[in-house]
Amino acid sequence: MKNIIISELDNSFVSFKSAIGSGIAVWAGKKPLLDSYQEIELDIDDHFEWGNNINLIGENRTSIIFSDDKLIFEAKIIACEDDGVLTVSLDGDIIFIEVSGENVASGYVSFVTTPDKVTLYPTDL
Repeated sequence: MKNIIISELDNSFVSFKSAIGSGIAVWAGKKPLLDSYQEIELDIDDHFEWGNNINLIGENRTSIIFSDDKLIFEAKIIACEDDGVLTVSLDGDIIFIEVSGENVASGYVSFVTTPDKVTLYPTDL
């Protein structure tokens, strides 16, 4: 993701803002320069189950929402593999997540996780 602003730092967690929303995640790497633009890769290390913490949505949008200590991602489905890997596009960035249950091959999804399952990696090392 490009043009992410890291605004706060608390131990290994950071608060971030992007064009599609904001949230809290784990920062990997040396302490970032606060209030400056960063380019990052986003990794989600969680397991999702259809109808539980991932669902199809009717809207065609991508977003990141932080609410009630949870991160809610809305993204476009790119592919769903038989091994349970769902490939989604989050504002043009490709993310792979593990999903169980029925395979869904197209549309937009909303999935929920916690900040400790989301890691931001700076790409301009």
